Amino acid sequence: MNQFFENIPSGWLETTLGEVVDFKYGKSLPAKTRNVGKYLVYGSNGVIGQHSYALTQGPSLIIGRKGSIGELHTSDEPCWPIDTTYYIDNLYGQPYKFWFHFLKSLGLSALNRATALPGLNRNDAYKITIKIPPLNEQKRIVARIEELQVRSRRAKEALESIPDLLEQLRQSILAAAFRGDLTKEWRGKHPNIESASELLKRIRAERRKRWEEAELEKLKAKGQSEEKLKEAFAARRKQYKEPAPIDTPGLPNLPKEWTWCWLSEMGYMNRGKSKHRPRNAPHLYGGEYPFIQTGDIAQSHGSITTHRQTYSKAGLMQSQLWPEGTVCITIAANIASSAILTYPACFPDSVVGIITDDQLCKPEYVEYFMRTIKNTLDQFAPATAQKNINIEILNNVVMPLAPRLETDVIVKFIETFYLRIQNTELALRKYFEQLGFFDQSILSKAFRCELVPQDPTDEPASVLLGRIRQEKAREAAQPKSKAIRKAKNHVHAEF
Repeated sequence: MNQFFENIPSGWLETTLGEVVDFKYGKSLPAKTRNVGKYLVYGSNGVIGQHSYALTQGPSLIIGRKGSIGELHTSDEPCWPIDTTYYIDNLYGQPYKFWFHFLKSLGLSALNRATALPGLNRNDAYKITIKIPPLNEQKRIVARIEELQVRSRRAKEALESIPDLLEQLRQSILAAAFRGDLTKEWRGKHPNIESASELLKRIRAERRKRWEEAELEKLKAKGQSEEKLKEAFAARRKQYKEPAPIDTPGLPNLPKEWTWCWLSEMGYMNRGKSKHRPRNAPHLYGGEYPFIQTGDIAQSHGSITTHRQTYSKAGLMQSQLWPEGTVCITIAANIASSAILTYPACFPDSVVGIITDDQLCKPEYVEYFMRTIKNTLDQFAPATAQKNINIEILNNVVMPLAPRLETDVIVKFIETFYLRIQNTELALRKYFEQLGFFDQSILSKAFRCELVPQDPTDEPASVLLGRIRQEKAREAAQPKSKAIRKAKNHVHAEF
């Protein structure tokens, strides 16, 4: 893998990597032989422990040799690179940070020849054609890279804070929506609509009437005399349970057109069904009926459009197919996560379904409200391995009800604001990508001789390379350093 260059600036030099650096082999240091010390132990993926002896002579570059080949790490102090790495601890006066960035730009991982465990042969790396700048320019390049990386890091930190702010904005929008703040102006323009309390009173009366009519039909089917029928019906009517009054003094103030109601009054509410035992019986699965689980709801972002499991006809027989538009609320594992079915589906008894009464609101109104109380409901779950709440907790939830037309306006406002937030999040992802490209372009320009200006008074890189060759020749003629011999002997003594 060679790099070919044209128009090399004055003072730069084209050579090979092996002429400038030495990849030294790391040494084995099994975990059982390490002891707690001040020197870090490096593997291909970074720090893996500490030891009381160091293998390197000072600041070092560590390069992955086996496994994560080409991975680069730096140590400002002496350290111990193990035998899955190469290390460089002598750059002959050149800045380590320059060579850290430079080696990363070479793409050493592409030199892998192994068919099983990836491996890097240093002789292959040594053959790479490179161009190096004068020593002083290396220092200017490092300073400029660090300056630009500080800017990039600050920009990234600022961008990373935005998702939390956007989530807070979502919650603020929901809170404002169910206080009536979002639709205050709309209410001023629509003063004569039916109030929520009047609507709820009328619906409660209609529900009771339908229940009584159904009960009367059941009694008539028994063929009783007129007198006994009247007595039985009078007794049966007393069994109807009117919604309990809501204690409002402790609740927030609502617009005068609004009222408080029970969550259970928003429509038909019940737990899902999954009576089969064992739950994983194979014949119950693999059919055409979607089976929604708590994880599907938690990951759906309010709208269930996909599922991971299906029921067969046998599975459907012991469950229930809920209609499109059902509000699903989890009461186990992911407590009080909520989402709306976009197609008919079954779900287990760890999920509560609400089929909303269209006279009161659309399902989105209930689902958005559930998001405002998720954290509160989660606190009702006992601190057990499998967190859960029961349906009675949901039965005792009170929620603000706006006039029917206003509920639609509230949903529309929320959706509009949420769409803007979603577009902001999409733009945010692009900014992160652009920052990544920016960081890459910094290094690319640095090694294309474009990041900093050249100085004709700099000592040429050819002189630097001459000194490196002389020092390498001197090192080759000398015995191995006392420190390395001591480190080696120490390892051998441990075995």
